[in-house]
Amino acid sequence: MSTHMETFLPGTPLQGVRPAPDEVRFWRTGAQVIGTFCCAACGRALCSVRQLPDCPTCGGSLWEDAGTSPFGSEIAQRELVDEAWFHEEVRSVAGLTRGMALVLVLVPLSWLVPLAAVYMMIHG
Repeated sequence: MSTHMETFLPGTPLQGVRPAPDEVRFWRTGAQVIGTFCCAACGRALCSVRQLPDCPTCGGSLWEDAGTSPFGSEIAQRELVDEAWFHEEVRSVAGLTRGMALVLVLVPLSWLVPLAAVYMMIHG
């Protein structure tokens, strides 16, 4: 089994690059890649669509393709699903929160405007 350190310059596409069956490729933080990767230090899995960050869990800077990583197991895939679900849930809750804030502003106004009109008619 061979190992190969792969470094891509910013903007270098990864399209068409396939490792040999016995080759394990690693990428450093900042590499321009698309795919699912695992941190070589702690196994944290993430999906990259542009540039690999430092590992959010351990701060590691070396990444391995999830398909060849010993961490690229079902647990890592489950973590990705859980993380995607979490971000979807955050967006959903943010929308609900904005809606509730709007309701809390508009409902009192719907009472105050008619009451102010009645007050002006009586005292005005």
